[in-house]
Amino acid sequence: MSTLSELLKPIADRLREYLGTVEKIKPSEFASKIDEAVARANNDGYHNGLGDGKREEYEDFWNTFQNNGARTKYSYAFYEWQDETLAPLHNILCYGGSNFMYRAFYNSNIKTIAKPIIVSGGSSQGQIFANAINLESVFLIDITEYTSTFTDWFLGCSKLKSLLWNGSINQNLDMSDCQQLNGDSIYDTITHLYKSASGKTLTLSQTAVNNAVFPNGMTWDEVKALRPGGFTISLI
Repeated sequence: MSTLSELLKPIADRLREYLGTVEKIKPSEFASKIDEAVARANNDGYHNGLGDGKREEYEDFWNTFQNNGARTKYSYAFYEWQDETLAPLHNILCYGGSNFMYRAFYNSNIKTIAKPIIVSGGSSQGQIFANAINLESVFLIDITEYTSTFTDWFLGCSKLKSLLWNGSINQNLDMSDCQQLNGDSIYDTITHLYKSASGKTLTLSQTAVNNAVFPNGMTWDEVKALRPGGFTISLI
């Protein structure tokens, strides 16, 4: 026949497991410890549910805002946006009419754009990042199917440090306001200049170039030499 101690030990063991302790639990403490374990279990369940709820809320918001990923017009879409990290559910797509991305990030507080921006078509898209004065990082700008101009895309982007390109830059591009642009981003921009361009200019910040640390220990002259013959690089 089991003793009282043997009968109570499995209960104490289970309580210690729930409460994350190795301390002895007296029978007189069982009631309060059970209440504590139940409260903790309910709290964990609440937070897990809260996390699931937040994810569902996040998906619902972006599916509505981005038309389930089909939205293609973002003019002033993030005007004065206050979140520092922009992490939409879907890629940011732009194609169709002129200036569908006009001032998309104007006056925003966004520091990081964590999704690809895909701009395509032959219609001009001006001032996409203009006056995004706190912008520091753009995950990817895909211009594989974009054939128009880059008018004032980076106007006022004095804090921009990092961005990557996909596709070819086939028109004049002014990044002279990007005084903190890092060496990797300068290198990436130059290596995405269109090989068959003619009479085009890439304008960079002299300050950014002076402070840049380029990949593989390259010098500025070595990076500059990678430009296609049809592009001139101007430093301001």
